Amino acid sequence: MPASRRYIQSVLGSPEASNTVARVLEPAATMATATAAEPVAGIAALLTGDADTVGRVQDRLTYNPRSKAGQEGLKALSDAFVEMAEAIGIDDAVAYFEDTVVPSLQSKFGDEVGAAMGAGLMAGAAVIPVPARKIKAYHGSPHDFDEFSTDAIGTGEGAQMYGHGLYFADREQTARNYRDQLTPRDYDYEEWLQGQYKEAEQNQDYARMQVYEDAMLNETPEEILDRYNDPDYDDDMREVASEVVNEIREYGPDLGRMYEVELSVSDRELLDWDKAIVDQPQEVIDAIKRARERTKIKLSEQDANVLDELMKGYTPQELDQIYKEADEYAAKRTGRQELYDITQSIESNFDKKLKQINQEMNDLSKEIDSISISYRNFAPENRQRGEQLIKKYDDLMGEKFAMNRNFPSMAAKLLNEEGIKGVKYADAFTRHKTNGKTFNYVIFDDRVIEIAKKYGVAVPAAAVMLSEITGDDPESLYEEA
Repeated sequence: MPASRRYIQSVLGSPEASNTVARVLEPAATMATATAAEPVAGIAALLTGDADTVGRVQDRLTYNPRSKAGQEGLKALSDAFVEMAEAIGIDDAVAYFEDTVVPSLQSKFGDEVGAAMGAGLMAGAAVIPVPARKIKAYHGSPHDFDEFSTDAIGTGEGAQMYGHGLYFADREQTARNYRDQLTPRDYDYEEWLQGQYKEAEQNQDYARMQVYEDAMLNETPEEILDRYNDPDYDDDMREVASEVVNEIREYGPDLGRMYEVELSVSDRELLDWDKAIVDQPQEVIDAIKRARERTKIKLSEQDANVLDELMKGYTPQELDQIYKEADEYAAKRTGRQELYDITQSIESNFDKKLKQINQEMNDLSKEIDSISISYRNFAPENRQRGEQLIKKYDDLMGEKFAMNRNFPSMAAKLLNEEGIKGVKYADAFTRHKTNGKTFNYVIFDDRVIEIAKKYGVAVPAAAVMLSEITGDDPESLYEEA
């Protein structure tokens, strides 16, 4: 007999259960008698998966009701859960049912039936499009632009130590440090600040002196306002800071730019620089395997024969030990080592290809010389053959000079094609901490980067003057997307 709404609310332990929750639980309770005799082996395992497994839970679903009532109940449950998840969000819905609802149902209807209901809920979750999670990050630059592009990599400063890509930071201060390091000094602005400071000193205006000193330490107008908005400072100090900031904005120094961005990537798409590959997400492990296969150095027949001869000197037991040690070594390899080796393999394949082209060109050059009268000049009977050889030689020359020699770029492109969107590594502030690490990111694919906010832009003097008339914040009259 179907449970009443009141009974379902009591099972939930929440008299204020929403109508949406009740609509999900009523078909769940209706399923109780229909599913009691159904095979439910393996269903409970579904309830232990984390949110990242929701998209793959369908493959693990083993509950298939045989009775018509069971099938109808499961469909009703799944449909109702979809409605609820769309209303409150997939993560909250899954967490709420796993932690609260399913245990309550299990206590009333039994573990197996409750687990079957949970499977129905998760089956519903499997068909809900889950919005991509985004990482909030920061980027500091001396340049002003409206979108990030991997085409710009290599046109400015930066060592690209952690891979070929666009660099971002969890910590805003990290990005600010990069901005300050890379933005050329504005000597005219520094001289102006010193003049303003001396004038304030002559007037014994110590509050104004303090704010000018902050500016001389490379703080931007936004950072100065943030500092003095702290409750530790009084309104008089905030007013002085606001006046000085308006003066700085009217002067219009070039202090570089800060970008707050959203990265449409998840941890399952990022190669962790420091972690062993075996400890990384399965998606990363699989992508690395595919990348290795694509960059595997192919031995020549002669080299393969030499290797075979060498292997014959080992007993089967010795070979087993060699393979075991190789597997153990591979399991300890970090993301950094894998990226380095993939890059080196690309370079080795490049060198091999280049050697092959050079050999072919050398052979062609000898044949051309053997039938030519002078440089690229042939007797009539050899002209056709000579021109064919010259065309082939020139084609190889063009291929040789068109070959991409940026191996880190090629490695990034390859990993991106295999599903790894970038690298993450712990920043200098937290690298040696066990918990609470913050990260920097190297993004290979500029399409996953969205600028949420650009700041540090000098506000035009016109906006400052207009603000004096309107009383509005100058930035509200001049905003960058």
